[in-house]
Amino acid sequence: SSLTANGPLWDYSSAGLPRNAWLFNASNPGSVLDLSSMQDMNAGFNDVNGNVRAHTVRVGEGAVIDLSGLVSVTAPARAEDLLVFSLNDATSTIDLSSLSTIGGGGQTVFDLFRGSSLLLPSLSNVNNARFRVRSASVLTANGSLWDYRSAGLPGRFTLFLATDPGSVLDLSSLQNLDDGFNDANGSVSLHTVTASGGGTIDLSGLVSVIAPARAEDRLVFDLADATSTITLTRLASIDGGGQTVFSLIGGSHQSLPSLSSVNNGRFFVSGASTLAANGPLWDYSSASLPGDFTLFSATNPGSVLDLSSLQNLDTGFNDNDGNASAHVLVAADGARIDLSGLVSVTAPARAEDVLELFVADNGAMDVSRLRSITGSGEVAFVISRGGELRIGDLAAAAATTNIRLNDPDTTLDAAGSLLLERAGTTSPVSLWTTPDATVKIGKDFAFDHTDEAQLYLESGVIHFTGTSPQFVEVGGVDLSTATPTSLNFGFGQMIVGSDTQATTVYLRDAIDNGNGHVLCGPGEEALYLLGLQAEPANPAKNINGLRILGGSTLVLNGIPMYTEQDGALVDVRTWFPPGQSVISYDLNNSNGFIALGSSPETDADADGVFDKDDNCVVVANGPNVPFPWLNPVIDPNQRDTNGDGYGNICDPDLDGNGIVQAADLANLKRRFFTRDPDADLDGNGFVQAGDLAIMKRRFFQPPGPSCVAP
Repeated sequence: SSLTANGPLWDYSSAGLPRNAWLFNASNPGSVLDLSSMQDMNAGFNDVNGNVRAHTVRVGEGAVIDLSGLVSVTAPARAEDLLVFSLNDATSTIDLSSLSTIGGGGQTVFDLFRGSSLLLPSLSNVNNARFRVRSASVLTANGSLWDYRSAGLPGRFTLFLATDPGSVLDLSSLQNLDDGFNDANGSVSLHTVTASGGGTIDLSGLVSVIAPARAEDRLVFDLADATSTITLTRLASIDGGGQTVFSLIGGSHQSLPSLSSVNNGRFFVSGASTLAANGPLWDYSSASLPGDFTLFSATNPGSVLDLSSLQNLDTGFNDNDGNASAHVLVAADGARIDLSGLVSVTAPARAEDVLELFVADNGAMDVSRLRSITGSGEVAFVISRGGELRIGDLAAAAATTNIRLNDPDTTLDAAGSLLLERAGTTSPVSLWTTPDATVKIGKDFAFDHTDEAQLYLESGVIHFTGTSPQFVEVGGVDLSTATPTSLNFGFGQMIVGSDTQATTVYLRDAIDNGNGHVLCGPGEEALYLLGLQAEPANPAKNINGLRILGGSTLVLNGIPMYTEQDGALVDVRTWFPPGQSVISYDLNNSNGFIALGSSPETDADADGVFDKDDNCVVVANGPNVPFPWLNPVIDPNQRDTNGDGYGNICDPDLDGNGIVQAADLANLKRRFFTRDPDADLDGNGFVQAGDLAIMKRRFFQPPGPSCVAP
């Protein structure tokens, strides 16, 4: 049969049919419904209740519906109601070649089954539409660039679906997806984009995504298996008040090569799946997600979350209550998270809240470029059950940072230096190891703690794995060979070098840890190696305190060191025969050397000037300022313009009365924007904000300390 209404242009409305209704239906071979002169279709009925109603345009069994002149469609008024375009098989056709605009408060749904196909080449503006292709069907909307909004659909909806082998949803000219709905309640609502069972969704032109408006709601990109694909090669920006979630299971793969800015994104891979966002450098923030959230998760062997081009991670949320909340990164069960490009981390805004990096069950996480940890909350590195966390040159100071190795056979691999600072009395850095856990260090290890409970290493293994020279800070009180007390900055076992890599490790006491350090002279603090716990089931376990491997050398540098050897505490210095300064060391399956060295020249601030010659002993102002990203000192030349023995950088005492106070501040303000050399504390040639910041940090303190001042 045929029906033809293709004369003058005309409009259509079903707004007065508040019930389920078939609007247009064509079936059987040769049947044609020619409505090609219809230009506007209004299905905006309002049934004034929460029941789901549908108006349907259906074609099947070889029939044709010609809507080639249709330009705009208006969906039902209510979000739960639908206008459905349904194609049932490969021999049937709906012509919508001019359709440009889809609007209305409800849903416009395109359902394709059994190999059917639909072209939408003219789309430019789409609101609240849903596209679903099944059983080798193909929907193509790849003409002019167009935008999509589902902000009027509060609740749970699948927006885009491609399922079954050969099913393709080609939305490659869609450039902006706005899912910013607001359901005005605290229940979790989600919108999904799902490819499964061999289906493909092409979003290769998509540039930006906006998540739901509320923090608890989600837009989810869901890949269910290795044969399914969602193409997002141009996606650069993810934003919105809610969450954008990428969920990969069943060996699926997702590439996000263009990401540049991500707010409130969450990434999950499991079942040997891989997600890669390793293109240009990009930044991430979860600062508008108050509450408990897993941000990144990789689980199961073979799963990889490659976020190696992420450089700044901001989890500075403020939940405005006193309850403890956590944002978590998880690598577990043999999976790996690559954050090797991460440089800085911002902790939550409130002291009780935490960012936790959790590695367990042979999982691995790489944060080997992390340099800076800031914020008021806590950052916790938790390593359990054989997990491995790789870090680099980490100088943790500005946020509460806790590193916990919870189980034997767990590893913290510090490829660079591990420099731990207290960050004030209210936000300490702590490092805690369970028995037999290992901390590997590729460069130096230093700490400025005076509270031994914050640095508990006496049952773990500290393994120096780098190349010469390596330095280790010594901070314990010297009790000689008396029965050692717990909590004395000791190690369980120290390993120097490996069978394939020789190194030289130097002991030094550059920092006053409150146990006898002398600021302007040789150190007097000590190192205790207390040994490991014996295991009757493992009699071959090496439990003694010191191992030196591969021809490596340990240099005592005049510092007292005591090690547990065969059940007794031994002063290592007593092993040296008179007149001999280097001895072979072959105990405990070792193959190396111990050298007495000389009384050490210490350099507390590691600026290249020994303490005895340093006019700012604990503020770096020498030629080798360490970690310049953390020590932005402009003047590294020991500048002392008033000749009082205190370098300018640690001498804001402008009136010379021995204390920095209000009179010095007044002096500085009078010299603002001048070139006064004494008030130019940072040495940049002008008196300005940087000098004021230095003075504020030293208020009510004396200048220095200095080892060359009178």
